[in-house]
Amino acid sequence: LSADKMLSKFYEILSASLSQRDVASIEKGMLAITVRFKDNSEVQLLPAIRSDKVIKIPDSSGTGWNETNPRIFQQQLTKQNERLNGALVPTIKLVKSLISDLPKQQRLTGYHIEALALDAAKGYQSLMTPKALLSHVLDHAVMRSRKPISDISGQSRNVDDYLGEPNSTQRKLVSQAIAGIKRRLDAATSIAQWKAMFGGIEK
Repeated sequence: LSADKMLSKFYEILSASLSQRDVASIEKGMLAITVRFKDNSEVQLLPAIRSDKVIKIPDSSGTGWNETNPRIFQQQLTKQNERLNGALVPTIKLVKSLISDLPKQQRLTGYHIEALALDAAKGYQSLMTPKALLSHVLDHAVMRSRKPISDISGQSRNVDDYLGEPNSTQRKLVSQAIAGIKRRLDAATSIAQWKAMFGGIEK
């Protein structure tokens, strides 16, 4: 069964089974189904098939299938987290908390943040603490967010295609927003100021 035919079948099933009381719209794109709910939340559903240990998702044409390895990213993240004495995962949580306060057009996806942090962690040899690593990840993200990051899992070409081409206007806005966060973090002179930036999350 081709990817586009499976997507159409997927759309038919969702249209027939989801409650119209909660759903505002169901739209079929080239690769995925977008479900918008009346509470303004939105979910994108991507069809996938498993063949032995290989998971396939629609390719960029929307008709064929692309092999993916979703576990490879998690494996690399786990490896780097262990190398950094468990500091990487808490650092990612801190970055996500900081990014969540940005205007919607400047926010990064969770997967993009994880990819930026993983990229920044490679070769890092300084202090193995979330605070030190957080500073390094943010500095790295200011520049790295201006260029696409390849998706090693194969689920897409890049983890950040939604930001457009290298040095696009959207990428520059994101880079500037992250730089602003880093400046405010560096300027914090008390524990209270530090905590305020993370919505009260314990550091």
